[in-house]
Amino acid sequence: MRYFLILALSVFTCLLHGENNNSQSRIMPDSIIIKSLEWDALYDIPIKCYNIEEINHTVTCINNQDDINRIFCHIQKMCRVKESPIDVRCKIYFYYKGKLLNTICIDNNVSLYNGIYYKTNPQLVRILIDLTSKSNTIINGHGKKCLFPNGYDSLFTYIQQQRHIITKGCDIKRNGRVFIVCDIDREGNTIKAKVTNKDNAIPQIVLKRLETLFINDVKWLPSKERATKEKIILPPFILEKSLVDINGLIE
Repeated sequence: MRYFLILALSVFTCLLHGENNNSQSRIMPDSIIIKSLEWDALYDIPIKCYNIEEINHTVTCINNQDDINRIFCHIQKMCRVKESPIDVRCKIYFYYKGKLLNTICIDNNVSLYNGIYYKTNPQLVRILIDLTSKSNTIINGHGKKCLFPNGYDSLFTYIQQQRHIITKGCDIKRNGRVFIVCDIDREGNTIKAKVTNKDNAIPQIVLKRLETLFINDVKWLPSKERATKEKIILPPFILEKSLVDINGLIE
């Protein structure tokens, strides 16, 4: 009888959590940002909700509603536990039309959601690992790439990875310093990009392709504190010279 009572109370706690989620989040998110660390890595300091962004981390954007539903469903199944030490490996931001709804911080054992501690759902962890396994990018439901910006190094690395497209059919005979200015909106979209090269080392067609890449591929972290349109000036970037044949293949 005592065992049955304990089991019933445990189930009741989980159900209450699901009800609380529904009452606090009546609007289903239409996008999610996942900031994640290596799940099995050891760090010099405890990672908390407030300092995870200070650690080298991966940012993944999810706009696919099926993936969002899966994540949300497993969160609702988690059971409440007493307050416990938490060493965060993942922080999820839930958005609707660019507005932040709420966040959840997760480690391998405990999750912190709306100030309440819950037992981490192992299935949720497996889903998050799968979704964030593609380095700093993931293809979302619209087929557009979301990057990032954990410092500018990952962005500049991405540009170098795309150089076979950017420089196709062009012969860049010397290194060129590139200056990039982006206009972004509150949802993190790059709505305009201006790329210049003052020493004329980079052909104009390459600069235009870079502008197109930023508009089509680069998505910044949404922020409700951002102005309707905000300008971002990136550090100068060196586009290295390369030998390119007439078919655009780097030798």
